[in-house]
Order: sequence, then structure tokens, then C-alpha cells
Amino acid sequence: VRFHAMQAILLGVAIIVIWIIIFIVDIILGYIPILGGIIALLLSLVFWIGSLVVWILMMVKAYQGQMYKLPVIGDIAERNV
Repeated sequence: VRFHAMQAILLGVAIIVIWIIIFIVDIILGYIPILGGIIALLLSLVFWIGSLVVWILMMVKAYQGQMYKLPVIGDIAERNV
């Protein structure tokens, strides 16, 4: 349980950091007429759908009692638990 909790916390922090980076890139792309807005929208949409899929996958694996590790975050969580 502690491993899954730590991995979820680290995943949440990583999502927030990546969201801030995407937000800054969206602001920069906003200066490009029409195409910049479309690219920014698609980038944000792909990120949020991907985040949702990973989050649901991790919840299902934890509920099933399987210790599923994300590539980088899982190793950090394992060391801290």
C-alpha cells in the first residue's frame, strides 16, 4: 500500500510539473495565429487523455494487488518506501 501511495503522489507531482511546462508552451504557441492554437489544444488534449489513462491503469493494478512500476517514478517510489 505504501508503494502504491508513494507512486501515486510522485505521479501527481510529475503531472503537475508537465502541465506547467505545457501551459508555458501553450502561451508561446498562442502567438502563432490559428495553427498555434490548434497545436496547443491538441498538445493539451493528448497530455490529459494520456494522464487519465495512466492514472486509471495504476488504480486498477493497485486494486488487483499487482506491483506495477512506472519506468522512472516506480524506482523512486520503491527506494523511498
